[in-house]
Amino acid sequence: MTGSMAGRFRRVALTVAITGVVAACALACKPVTASAAAWNYRDELLYSDLVVRGVVESMEGTRVPVQDYVPSDPRADVTFPVSVVTLRVLDVMKGPHTGQTLTFVVPGGVPGSRIGLTDTSYDLGIGDEVIVSLVFWKTVRGGSYGLRSDLGRWDASNGNWVNKQHAETSVGLDDIQAVVNAGKPEKLFEDADLVIEGTVGEIRREEQDGVGVLSISVKVGEWWKGRSGDIVDVRVIHGGGFDLDWWRLVPAMKTGEDWVLFLKKRDGGYFAFAGSNGTLRVANGRLIQNNAVDYGLSRDELRQRLLKGGRYERQD
Repeated sequence: MTGSMAGRFRRVALTVAITGVVAACALACKPVTASAAAWNYRDELLYSDLVVRGVVESMEGTRVPVQDYVPSDPRADVTFPVSVVTLRVLDVMKGPHTGQTLTFVVPGGVPGSRIGLTDTSYDLGIGDEVIVSLVFWKTVRGGSYGLRSDLGRWDASNGNWVNKQHAETSVGLDDIQAVVNAGKPEKLFEDADLVIEGTVGEIRREEQDGVGVLSISVKVGEWWKGRSGDIVDVRVIHGGGFDLDWWRLVPAMKTGEDWVLFLKKRDGGYFAFAGSNGTLRVANGRLIQNNAVDYGLSRDELRQRLLKGGRYERQD
């Protein structure tokens, strides 16, 4: 952590300016769409890397280099404020966290930066019980995880949970857990038309439904569910916001990488209907979500968990 500490404080109000369409930004992208199906709290729960219920134990204010959030920014002398929050963990609802405490970052505005579409006000108090949907940030100092939006924060209130950005949304803990469960592998396996492990080949830019998409050819190594040709054409859009009912947030894929993909069939090919939850990179036998965080399972563990000793087919 760099910069001078502003000291511990009981309550913080920070103005946040973030966007999900700048490719260079180290924040996991939140799409900005013009459609009625805009990003909402369900998406924030589904496509975050970690969902935790806990009690705020401490907060510290500091300033960090702008490159922590925009690595390509040339202004080495520019810093901006963040709050570093420590939670006492009560329950890990999603993600591979095992500790009794968790530290995460609440970012402040980036003065004069290219990023800045939405202003959001944060306030947290010592002793507050909250549920937070966090994303993994590789470079941010003061914690590996960050709270990117008030959509990802829920405050305890009279036995229910109130979303910070949509105060009219008050739900039970079971309702939040049900949304999280919709992104778990057993549910995705049930819903998928095709589940494969394969190697990324050619990546082509094409147009579909009037929008530019990436068409990714994947050479199948194993079919875990369903059957198609040896080469599966997967349509994706990386980041940005588009009025397409099939679009989901997925990590960037590169030629030669191995992936486990949960797919559904549509005209023009298959698409990753579960977004980052069903698009998992294989690295040294482990599964990586969002190209950043360990999924908590190895490839073999996930395969065994889903197939439960059942038969799968391997392509030589």
